[in-house]
Amino acid sequence: MNFGYRSLRIVKEISEANPDILCMQEFNYHRVYTPLLNKLDYDLEHYLQEKKYLQGKGDSHMGLAIAYKRSKYKLVGEPYLVEYADM
Repeated sequence: MNFGYRSLRIVKEISEANPDILCMQEFNYHRVYTPLLNKLDYDLEHYLQEKKYLQGKGDSHMGLAIAYKRSKYKLVGEPYLVEYADM
């Protein structure tokens, strides 16, 4: 599927669902999604996964993202990532 079409569909689904908090895995292209989500009142934290967790997926920019409505929430302190595999 064409990335441009796919990314616009994803943002449209997010816009229609209008969640307060949004969690995305296998997330990449944060440079594309961040401005689009910012226009929908979201702030976004993006975390790259370490290469050892990518298991041959090939994209070294793949990671996790947490977005939240800036009108309802604010980030307090510094983000702290806990790897599931390390728990």
